[in-house]
Amino acid sequence: MYHDPLIHQINDTQELSQTHYQISQHKVRIQHSIMTHYLPLYFPEAQRFFNSSRTEWLTTMLVRFPVLTAITRYSLEEFIEEAWDVVGRKLLSPYNS
Repeated sequence: MYHDPLIHQINDTQELSQTHYQISQHKVRIQHSIMTHYLPLYFPEAQRFFNSSRTEWLTTMLVRFPVLTAITRYSLEEFIEEAWDVVGRKLLSPYNS
C-alpha cells in the first residue's frame, strides 16, 4: 500500500533518511580509498593502526599532516610539538606501574 509522503507528513523524514544514506556511502568510499591507495602508497606503516583503538588519532594525524611536506617543513622538535597536540597526552594508569 502506497502512503503519499506529503499527505502523511513524512517527506522531511524521508529526505533526512536519504541524506544520511548518501553521507554513509561517501564515508565508506573515502575510507576504502584511504585504505587501498593513500595509506599503502604514502604511509605503509600506518595501516596497522587503522583498525585499532588508535583510528581516531590516525585520522586526525592524516588530516593535520596530509602530505610529506606538511611534516618536513618542521624540524624534528617542532614536529613533535605540533603532533603532540594531535596525539594528546597519555596518562599513566596506576595499574601500569
